[in-house]
Amino acid sequence: MEDKLGKDLKESKPRLVLTGGGSGGHIFPLLVLAKALREDFEIFYIGSFRGPEAYLVPAASVSFLAITSGKLRRYFSFKNFGDFLFFLKGFWQAFFLLKKLQPVLVFAKGGYVSLPVVLAAKLLGLKIFIHESDTMMGLSNRLAAFFAEKIFVGFPKEFYPISLREKMIFSGVPVFEDLQKDLQPAKERDLILISGGLQGALGLNKLVLTILPQLLAQYKVVHQTGEASYDLIKEFAQTLPQSLKKNYLFKKDFLYSELFKYRQQALLAISRAGATTIYEQAKWGLPMVLVPLPNSANNHQLINALYLESLGAALVVREKEDEKDFPEVFFKLLKDKERLEKMRQNSRKFALINAVKIIKEEITKTLYGEKI
Repeated sequence: MEDKLGKDLKESKPRLVLTGGGSGGHIFPLLVLAKALREDFEIFYIGSFRGPEAYLVPAASVSFLAITSGKLRRYFSFKNFGDFLFFLKGFWQAFFLLKKLQPVLVFAKGGYVSLPVVLAAKLLGLKIFIHESDTMMGLSNRLAAFFAEKIFVGFPKEFYPISLREKMIFSGVPVFEDLQKDLQPAKERDLILISGGLQGALGLNKLVLTILPQLLAQYKVVHQTGEASYDLIKEFAQTLPQSLKKNYLFKKDFLYSELFKYRQQALLAISRAGATTIYEQAKWGLPMVLVPLPNSANNHQLINALYLESLGAALVVREKEDEKDFPEVFFKLLKDKERLEKMRQNSRKFALINAVKIIKEEITKTLYGEKI
């Protein structure tokens, strides 16, 4: 790791460290920021050996440095003792990496790998910014917030602790769409986009199977199954008649350029209710059917989804409670063109904020006393 770090260090630009991991919702916003900031800063990403960031970050041509990390649990487990030792090891690894890098700023996105990096940065007297995407702060970010100079949030400040609001900035969530000057949806929106996320939302995908044959008889369907659900979907697809198969494209994951094209053409999106996914879809003005992850931390996905529903941009479907009524409710929505148009307008209105622009300006103002 030291040899690799030595090769990566350059003298031409100030260094900025990004940290966070464990899920796409923590990783992809940081990759967006890396792309937006790399002209002005030398970017390094500190993540876990074991997380998806270990392959996603290098694939995005961002310098990746791995540390050991221990999971933060909200309940008693004997595993906590071993993970605490991993946490301590990760802290010292982060400390020596940061001491060598001497970054002008550490930007943390959450996930348990980010906390030892934040604590090491605090001990070294470095500037710390954090970002929370969801309506409920994750455990790592709740702890990191005490050491942060600024806290960027994905939803209005009213969702977050009063004691932290003074240093909060409502920025939205950085998504690749923020880097585009003008997003133009296709004139003919003729497909349904289904996203099971990186890991594969098994409950969501099982729900989708109850409507899939009827849906394929009327629309093209593009389906990101994720890892856990791919075999289930593949087996089901083999039972479909050829007349329906021709309307169905499914893969474990799509390249971002592919998703960009499909969102542009989509009439409606079905997905989990993580903040990053919501913002990506809302940038295109997509009406959303949101199926919150039932066991998400602090039930944040349900709260995210209910907020979008209150804005008139989404329909919330609970995985277990609404299973029987889902086909009827879904196809009723699909037939209601007036409601879909209102949802489309409300979705775009929600996502008008540009997180990349706001965060970039705040970083520059903090470091150099001026805006870009």
